Amino acid sequence: MPYTLHIHIKPLLAEYLYGRYSDFIEEGALHLPAGCYLYITLQELLGRRPASAPLRETGNLCLRLTAPHRGKNPAYYNYLTQDAISLFEQRTLNQLQLELFDRMLDDRRQLGVPYIESVRCFIEHYHISSISEEGLMKAFWRWKKNIKKRSPSY
Repeated sequence: MPYTLHIHIKPLLAEYLYGRYSDFIEEGALHLPAGCYLYITLQELLGRRPASAPLRETGNLCLRLTAPHRGKNPAYYNYLTQDAISLFEQRTLNQLQLELFDRMLDDRRQLGVPYIESVRCFIEHYHISSISEEGLMKAFWRWKKNIKKRSPSY
């Protein structure tokens, strides 16, 4: 019997996950592939539901929990604390940025595609509407500035 978990995360991240794993949506619930980083993170973060927790959650992301070959049984481990949700959200943001920024740099280096065009393609591919192209470009430039600060100058 499949169990589902509803959590509320940033709209950008929910849209990204539904777009990124669109082939793994069953009955409205997102089923993360067993080998992916976020699936492993989710399995690590799941805990037992406290007696005081509501039985029905609401949120913009519905995750389908399946019993792994070894590990936590979703019949008992089907709850995420606010701290766990924050960590899952941060790791999802890290994955989004890694994928986007890597694509931007590769497109620019190999094909000569402007950064903004790579961002447009990314937004269209994953059907993201909660953030503008400029917002993602600003995040890219902040990241690039931080990388330059950390790298030794020659």
